[in-house]
Amino acid sequence: MTPAKRRCAADTLLMPHGSLRREAKALAAAVGLVLRPARFGGAWQPSRADLEFLRQEGRHLRYLVLPAEHAQGLEGLDRLEHLVLTGTHGPARLDLEALPRLRAFGSTWSKGLVGFPALRRLRALALHYCGLADLASLDVPLASLRSLTMKACRVADLARIGLGTRLEFLYVSAGGRRVLPGDSLQPLRRLRLLHVDGLALPGLDRVRLAASLAWLVLANVGELPSLRFLGAARPRYVALRGRRTCVADGDLSSLLARRPACVSIDRWNDAY
Repeated sequence: MTPAKRRCAADTLLMPHGSLRREAKALAAAVGLVLRPARFGGAWQPSRADLEFLRQEGRHLRYLVLPAEHAQGLEGLDRLEHLVLTGTHGPARLDLEALPRLRAFGSTWSKGLVGFPALRRLRALALHYCGLADLASLDVPLASLRSLTMKACRVADLARIGLGTRLEFLYVSAGGRRVLPGDSLQPLRRLRLLHVDGLALPGLDRVRLAASLAWLVLANVGELPSLRFLGAARPRYVALRGRRTCVADGDLSSLLARRPACVSIDRWNDAY
């Protein structure tokens, strides 16, 4: 279950190349785009002429996928709604304020990004492999987001995310001893998808997840006292993954009573 997908149309320009192709697909999927495989043929590095054409003739573009290192000069693309930047190197500064119609943004690069507060229409944000102190450093307008994906981001303090109450899709993964306080999930009453990987969830037993929850994946989150946090939720898909994920009381009856379509538990977890 993922955010509603849009196929790239004629008003799309895709410029990923070589090893960035897979990365571009993952980021695009996280912000609701399906990229046609044919567009990814070959290892194409955009030429200077390609980039010049983009800046001069690209005002009609609504969807754009390209390496971050070539993201300078996007200010004229004021109709852009979906932007995906691949790679780890980019311009010293990229001001997103010049893209007021941006509804979805995905990137593996964040160092020079500014102007997030101006993106009042932003609904989907995907950050992969970004080194951030916290989301507050980007001033992201979290209150308006419907979808937030943070994959393998080195975020020091996830307690400061301040998730917006309109959030429907939340995917967070991080290595090391990261923490996502359970009570930060309590206000998310519209949540439909929750995927947490590699973070402890202290206090989760004291909250009740949204009744709208349909997809739940908890991987390598450590010990969960019980499944009481499900509350009134009746998820269709539930996965408890990884050796470090277990329910302390071993009681799965409350989950099975909800009759989910699929329950996935790693076979090496002998807690059940």
